[in-house]
Formats: sequence, structure tokens, C-alpha cells
Amino acid sequence: MKENMSEDSNYRRYVDHDIHTHTHLSLCCHEAGIADTYIKDAEKRGLRILGFSDHMWDNKINYPLTDFYKAQDYEHIIQIKSEISEKTDKLKILIGAETEFCMADTLGISESCAEKLDFVLVPHSHTHMLDFVMPKEYDNNIEKHSDYLVKSFMALCRHPMRRYITAIAHPFVPICKKSDYCERIYEAISDNTFTECFDAARDANIGIEINTSWCRKLTHDQIAASGYMRVLKLAAKSGCKFSLGSDAHGLSELGTIEKAADIMQIIGITDRDFISLVK
Repeated sequence: MKENMSEDSNYRRYVDHDIHTHTHLSLCCHEAGIADTYIKDAEKRGLRILGFSDHMWDNKINYPLTDFYKAQDYEHIIQIKSEISEKTDKLKILIGAETEFCMADTLGISESCAEKLDFVLVPHSHTHMLDFVMPKEYDNNIEKHSDYLVKSFMALCRHPMRRYITAIAHPFVPICKKSDYCERIYEAISDNTFTECFDAARDANIGIEINTSWCRKLTHDQIAASGYMRVLKLAAKSGCKFSLGSDAHGLSELGTIEKAADIMQIIGITDRDFISLVK
């Protein structure tokens, strides 16, 4: 265990960015997420880049919306710019968004909107949004759920807007599912299928996010034992590029980004494997 801790401390130097954070402008934020407090926290942690990525649906995209997204359009999330008063020469601030990909078909952002942002994160695994992101009948059915995750991932990589997708957020992690369910999802997808997916992401120049929200309370050994490490190792083997994101929904969760050191050490990547946005 001491040897792992030593290796992790070496890998901590690569954890220099977090481009997946949610402020109070995301309706699901757990706390009063204030931009300036996030900036101060990132400076203390020695980050070099901080990205704000509140949930957003572009009102130019006509789609039956949930109440959650009706209130969160571009004009809403871009208010973050006027809320940043903290001046810093230690940190590069990026303004992006996390949008949605519904039914493996509809992307919640237009080209004109994407061009106004520094980056765009797109999840394919917000499958807890039943009959919005994923058909309800697929829920709690491992075969149908895993097949849908593969289908939606590949559809993102082939999407006409793929050049605007910076990274796929928490790939293949079905949100709001317990760890044993997630493990069954990973087991249901073969190495060959994962490799086909990650080859497609690599060829589309879409990053793979190392999202640390799923392992907030896990030790290094528990992370290493997770079936998800097999998934990320296959992404690395395919030559994918990565981004780091805490997926914090409040100030107290920002520190989770440091778990990325464990993950990077386990799957064998360094800052050389980051997407160009954060280099």
C-alpha cells in the first residue's frame, strides 16, 4: 500500500486541470456553487486550468424538454462570466457546458452555440433520465442498457456535430446506479466492443473523460479492483486522449479531482495523454 501511495503522489503532479464543474447555475447543484470560491479552491490545489460546465440545452434544438432543461439554456449558463470577479494569473478559466444526447440521436446544442463556448462535454450515460435520454423499458435490464450505452457512444462519435464534442463525460458509467449494477454493465460489454467504441472516439478526436465522481469515497485499492479500470485501460490502449473532471456539484466536491492521480497511475497514462485543450 505504501508503494501505491508513493506512485500516486508522483501522478498527482499530472492533475493540473478540472473541466467538469457545476455551479449554482446547474439546478442540481448541491450547494451554493459560486464561481469565485471554485477559482480560489483550484488555485490552492495547484490546478492550471478550471472549466465551468453547467448543464445546458440549446433552445435552438427543438425537442420535448424536461422541466430541468427548460430553464437551463445558453443565456442562463453564460451568466457565469459576469459572476467571475476573482482575478488570477495562476489559473486559466474556460467557459463550457455539459449538454445532453437523447435517444442516441438528438444532441442538445447547435453549431452556432458550440462555437461560443471554450468546450463542450457530452454524456451518453445520463440514462437515469428515462424516456428523455434512454427508453424507460431499457432500465434495469443489463443487456438492453449495455447495448444502449454502446449504441449511443458510437452514435456520438459519428454525429455530424462530433468536431464540437470536446470529451464524452463519464463514458459507460450509468448515472444513479449502484456499483454492483455498474459492474454488471461493464461485464456485459466485451473487450472487442469497447475497443471498437474507443477506436471510433480516437478517430473522431473526441476525448475520454476521467470523471472522479464515482470514486469519491474509494481507496486506491478499491479503485484498482473496479471493473471500470478495464474500460479505461482499453481506452488508453486504443490511443484515446483524456480530460479530467470532478463533476463537482458544490465546493465540497471539488477535491475529488485528486482521485484522478489514482486512476491515471492504474491505467498507465500521463499528461502526454491529455486532450489538446488542457495542454
